[in-house]
Amino acid sequence: MIFDPFGDYETAGYLQNALHLKDTDEVKASEHLSFELSLEDALLYLSTLKHVKYSSILKVHEILFGDFYHWAGKDRDELVPHLSIFKGAREDEHFTVFEYPHLIQRAVEYALKLASDRDKFRQKPGEVMGQPGFCSPFS
Repeated sequence: MIFDPFGDYETAGYLQNALHLKDTDEVKASEHLSFELSLEDALLYLSTLKHVKYSSILKVHEILFGDFYHWAGKDRDELVPHLSIFKGAREDEHFTVFEYPHLIQRAVEYALKLASDRDKFRQKPGEVMGQPGFCSPFS
């Protein structure tokens, strides 16, 4: 089963990518290439910031993937607010449910707050590093 949040996989390809690719291996390779080609620009942008905010995260996503996805830099609350995302089979007791679209910004801001607390980071690195994955504004 193909993940098709926009409902147009057949005409626009996987996640409306610029090349209209449908093969997930080709999509992953193209995403990786987009990431590699844009990484220096993203790091340069981040180096200019005094504080990383939610809008900064969206901008980095746009820099990294904007050439491949027209929607890069926008979160699920803007793109598909009605859609909850999970990973794995629902029947599997280990499937992952990502944050609801309307709570993503709040969850990312909480993750950034956790990451800025050095003591918290040292005491609970898994919690601090896992929070952004749970938020998953884009997938």
